[in-house]
Amino acid sequence: MPEQTYEELEFPVIFHVLNPAEQVGVPSFKITGEVVKKNLERLNDVFGRVVTTDPNGADARIKFVAAKYDVSGMKLAEEGIHNWEISASESFEDIDDYEEYVRRNELDLIYDYRHYLNIWLINYPQGANASVKAPTVILSGEYIPGLNAQWWPLDQFPEKPRDVGFFINMSA
Repeated sequence: MPEQTYEELEFPVIFHVLNPAEQVGVPSFKITGEVVKKNLERLNDVFGRVVTTDPNGADARIKFVAAKYDVSGMKLAEEGIHNWEISASESFEDIDDYEEYVRRNELDLIYDYRHYLNIWLINYPQGANASVKAPTVILSGEYIPGLNAQWWPLDQFPEKPRDVGFFINMSA
């Protein structure tokens, strides 16, 4: 059989680094361009079949790249990184409060899912149990063909649409 070739799809990734105001006893974290680059390389190795010798594996022809521009078209200071300072007046009682915070600030913290993969990095030591929220494939007023409430992989279909992205707790 002749080998088929496919166009490689490129997905810009934006890491929204949610930096809370400094607090005594809460370690801060810094995400650098080098950290973004290494993690994108690892992700691309998985999707590119570099990390496996499984004969059933295949190159998915998907490449994740650090976003170069923000949602308004301005060049990012560090590719792939959007630093966001959280006011000291904000408090987070539960890890889900971060999601609510992002929704309240959606114009700044949710980039258009049609052009970016959103990843929110949070610092929540109270929930330091390697919390990673599963990718939320819930689109703003649109739907994905073949995806409806019957086939939704979660136990309930959310009432309010959100954009695609996921959270990673850096304190885990």
